[in-house]
Amino acid sequence: MNNIKSRTTLMEDVETFITPLLSQDKIVGLTEFRPLILAESLKDQLKQANITTLNDAGSKLVSIYGEKLISFLNVYLGTLGKKLDYRDGHIEQADNATVQLLNELLKEALFVHLGLPRNRDGHQTPIDAGKAAVGLRSLMDVVTLKTESPVDATSVRVYNDRLHYYQALQSTFGSFWLTLLTRILGIKATIQSEIETLLALAKLGEKFDFSELNKSYTTLLTGDLNLSTFELEPFDARHMTSYQLNLAPNLDAQVMPPAWQMYLDGQWENDEETVMFIREWLATHLLLQNPGKVLFLYSPGGSGKTLLLDAIRAMLSPQLTASVPTDQLDRQFGLEYLLQGDRQTVVRANLVDENSLYKSIDWSKIKRLADINAVMNVDRKNTSSLLLPMNVQFTFAMNTLGVQTNNVETTYAVQRKVCLLRFEKSFSKEEMDEDLGRRMIEELPQLGGLLIQTLREMKKRDDMTPRESAKMLADKKAWFASMTQDNSPVASFATERLQQKNDESVTRIELLDAFVDYCVKRDIPKNGFDSPRRFFPELRRVLKNNGIEVVENNSHTSPKFLNLIITGDTDDEAI
Repeated sequence: MNNIKSRTTLMEDVETFITPLLSQDKIVGLTEFRPLILAESLKDQLKQANITTLNDAGSKLVSIYGEKLISFLNVYLGTLGKKLDYRDGHIEQADNATVQLLNELLKEALFVHLGLPRNRDGHQTPIDAGKAAVGLRSLMDVVTLKTESPVDATSVRVYNDRLHYYQALQSTFGSFWLTLLTRILGIKATIQSEIETLLALAKLGEKFDFSELNKSYTTLLTGDLNLSTFELEPFDARHMTSYQLNLAPNLDAQVMPPAWQMYLDGQWENDEETVMFIREWLATHLLLQNPGKVLFLYSPGGSGKTLLLDAIRAMLSPQLTASVPTDQLDRQFGLEYLLQGDRQTVVRANLVDENSLYKSIDWSKIKRLADINAVMNVDRKNTSSLLLPMNVQFTFAMNTLGVQTNNVETTYAVQRKVCLLRFEKSFSKEEMDEDLGRRMIEELPQLGGLLIQTLREMKKRDDMTPRESAKMLADKKAWFASMTQDNSPVASFATERLQQKNDESVTRIELLDAFVDYCVKRDIPKNGFDSPRRFFPELRRVLKNNGIEVVENNSHTSPKFLNLIITGDTDDEAI
């Protein structure tokens, strides 16, 4: 597909998208500006309007129709001795009468420019609208029938040589022409009209294999990073990228910049292994692929976890990050929020500040998300689902891991996919350097040069997965080991108060009430397990670990656990 710039005017859209569809005579007709003959009443209103009022009204129209149509209107206003500087206008001050005047001028200019038929009174009639719609539909049909290969309009992309990466055609072409047809010209059209137009345009363009996107290069602010050599090369459409990271690396920088060194020393001074892991974790965000790990940052508040997440967001750019918490990932549409604005590709990183892991986690999904080759079905509301490579890097910040209270899958497969990074210290408000985060972001160019060097070092060892330090591995081993111990309040309740007995049963309500009563009498913290959503998954795990096989009768009226009884309270009996 030919390189195109980001189009902002109607004329540029005609040149880029419409010209391939029309004969030379029609192209000339569309690109020539014809004389605009206005009624005397409109001329008088235009003469009386001052420039500030016009600018405010133009700003209002831009918010309704976008810049393309107003840029087009400006050309015609120029022939009448007027010009809108709508960027100087203020929407909230727009005068309704002036807005209506500009709206009428815009409609007149479009009918003249596009040569659409008018009746004797100068107004468009339903018949005229129908003729225009039929003509457009015929044009679409002719172009669509010229080629036999199927094209999916939602997957077509064009190279934006201002941003230096491929954008979805819908992002470039947008709903502009549909707005023109329906809201300006009054032609009956639907979203299908836009899709058909996109299909027609796509079939005229050269085809690229967009499955090759983001495999060999990462686009940065200063060039395309070759992911084989880690050398920065000039921008080139043949590099097939659809991202641009907000990073202009200083390739001469080979040492940790001062603010970053201060940040790392505050937590991991003399722990070079852990600092190297952090470098590698940051560096792999440039690879545009899944690193094969999910990272949990944890410590009480005031330790600087958010500073690290904010720096990653700044390095990638906000549109390439999401913030989907752990308990949302297992929802039907949870993964949808990992999609970029074009709704066709995933963001680069999911960065989440959470208070704890008390919320439920689908550990099987976490395990799959951390697979380097993960491909997942993303359900989208009101449209078809997508099967996409899940090239998202996940980092979750926690105030506590809740090691005694969570139902965590402890298999080796999960442990291998999870990294735990403990922040050693918390700082009081007086101890904090409130300007540190800003300085860290300002030093991203210097850090970027070091990160590219880090990637080269990882490539030399033939392993692009961040390597955990000995201390991190020890902390992880201890945490997962603690999860095999049944010392949660539900575990002690099950051990003391529950027994397996055939032909008996107990309802879910009775079980939860008995647990709450047990905790109250013994002054044991419930740790959130008085919620049915947390209590019953934990109870099933505990019973299974205790060798108690139970069957659940999931009746809507009275769900029960079969072959289980609640024994007497030994403390009550002693009294």
